[in-house]
Amino acid sequence: MATATPTGPGQRIQSIDALRGFALFGVLLVNMAFFKSPIMMKLYTPLDYTGIFNQAAAWLVVLLAEGKFYPIFSFLFGLGFFIFIQRAEEKGLGARKLFLFRMLSLLCFGIIHLTLFWYGDILHTYALTGFLLLLFHRKSLKSLRRWIVALFIIALLMTAFVWWMYGLGMVFAPEEMAPDSRAMEIYSAGGFMEIASYRVGEELSFTLVGNLFFLPGVLALFLCGVYAGRLQVFSRFQENAVWLKKVWKVSLGVALPGMLLYILLLTGVIPVQTLYWYMALETAKYVFSIPLSFFYITSFVFLLQRDSMQRFMRPLADVGRMALTNYLSQTLICVLIFYGFGLGLYGQLPFAVGVLLTFLIYTLQVFWSRAWLERFQYGPMEWIWRMMTYRKRFTISKE
Repeated sequence: MATATPTGPGQRIQSIDALRGFALFGVLLVNMAFFKSPIMMKLYTPLDYTGIFNQAAAWLVVLLAEGKFYPIFSFLFGLGFFIFIQRAEEKGLGARKLFLFRMLSLLCFGIIHLTLFWYGDILHTYALTGFLLLLFHRKSLKSLRRWIVALFIIALLMTAFVWWMYGLGMVFAPEEMAPDSRAMEIYSAGGFMEIASYRVGEELSFTLVGNLFFLPGVLALFLCGVYAGRLQVFSRFQENAVWLKKVWKVSLGVALPGMLLYILLLTGVIPVQTLYWYMALETAKYVFSIPLSFFYITSFVFLLQRDSMQRFMRPLADVGRMALTNYLSQTLICVLIFYGFGLGLYGQLPFAVGVLLTFLIYTLQVFWSRAWLERFQYGPMEWIWRMMTYRKRFTISKE
């Protein structure tokens, strides 16, 4: 009878870990602005910031990062699902049952993270959407392509609807759309339990409802990862090089016009009434953000074929191997900086300083990940996640 064991360090595909580590930097870069803002915040654009450094940093984040890195994580989640199921089946294990425990465990992490620390948690969304992946495990590549296209169309329509509703509110009930003034006070001066109570009472419902609109796009990205796993893009690069080059060209060809449209809408070169302005702006951002994510992914795959990139890849791979630990530690560090039970800097740091802080935190994570993995097989949260998945104890230290 096969023994249930998790993937060991020697079985990992380093390029996937490196891409995951790269995505973690982008996620922190984008999340930094949200760690110090309430969930019902005004839609800030680069034009709302003062000072050349703040505006330049905001333009770079909006055009190159915001909405571009969670798709990479989502893609890798779907790819990870395929690898997990494939390896479990090769070992003769109950792959579906193991994956269900894996998602239940991730949901536990997500609920704790969401309720006690930050409204922006993505883990519970991934876990809830992840349960649906089992429905697509046996589908053909042609069927997967159809589902991916259909889900992206639904996600685009939902994005347009949500932001049309936002514009409707800004036109007819602007006072209702204003950020809750209590949020600034509670988050900047409140204690741990006071902030957690406010989050559960005032913000949790918005997060859970938001999942309904977020789920189709996330599932589409998951399925893109499954599709790439079926093609063995990372393990058989030469066989997929032509296909990858086509994806690289098409994604850039779609992203650049979408980015130009976004800039023209934002700067008013293309005038749109307020009722439809938010819808047009955010829909344009979605249209160029998803393709730009795939441009990043394919560019990364091509770059990692060069020997000169191997030294650069290793630190990113270390961070990526501890993705769950590093994602949660990013939250812990930031809430201790911004919240009242920490330094209380909520809403006070200029945008450009937040970008610099991102580089500092991520650099610390690079060194911390390398030091940890020199002594241990898994990150601490990854170790706990594996034991919850397989329902048995594993040794964390290296033999």
